[in-house]
Amino acid sequence: MHRPMHLSPASLTVLAALWFTGSAPAQSPARVVSLPEGANASASLPTVIALHGRGSDAERFAGFVRRLAPRARIISLQAPAAMDPGFTWLRLRVAERDPEKLTADIRAALRGLRPRLAELRREGGGCGRPILLGYSQGGVLTLALAAERLDGVAAFVDLAGALPRGYPIPKTKGAAPAPVFSFHARQDPLVPVEATRKALRALEVAGVPVTAIELEGGHDPTPQLREAAASRVQALLSAECPGAYPESKGG
Repeated sequence: MHRPMHLSPASLTVLAALWFTGSAPAQSPARVVSLPEGANASASLPTVIALHGRGSDAERFAGFVRRLAPRARIISLQAPAAMDPGFTWLRLRVAERDPEKLTADIRAALRGLRPRLAELRREGGGCGRPILLGYSQGGVLTLALAAERLDGVAAFVDLAGALPRGYPIPKTKGAAPAPVFSFHARQDPLVPVEATRKALRALEVAGVPVTAIELEGGHDPTPQLREAAASRVQALLSAECPGAYPESKGG
């Protein structure tokens, strides 16, 4: 039984799909579309596709991303498995010490996520190519999609994500892939920054352009990290949709 999500008018968030319970198929996460105040659904806007972290949900993460990209259309996808509270993409925590198990878990999550991303690409709309942004578990999936060269995105933005040791990353062939921008706090107790450094080095060796930004703080994004990420996100969106953020300098 599908249960509709009820959103407050003040959220300015438009429900674009149904909220699925934990028994829903993994290939059918919910989708929440958030528009800037005063914009309508047919407006040509730069787009951010957002992947939340463990225990969050699509609506809450759309609100977080809205502060990073106030003039963008935000498409926030919800993880399929319910937990208390929120939802999760992975059965295991990112800090799982068995890299083979975590790799298998990530691949299972990607099998459910790829069709949703392909559906968004078929739907089109927006101004320029979207950027893909994920936090924590969502950052893990963002890096994994960068590793497999997901097509049709302008950039991958990772907040506090990493990949397990030995995660398979094929060498780049042909045109240069979309770049990765990673933001991570040095004192993160849940996803150690060293794990992110190793993942980014592996991506670079495989031919993926990488920019790493490290700041002080823990796992939850600090104001400084949010400000740095917002500057970069707005610069990326402005490059795809000139005039969207005319004051952006790229951070």
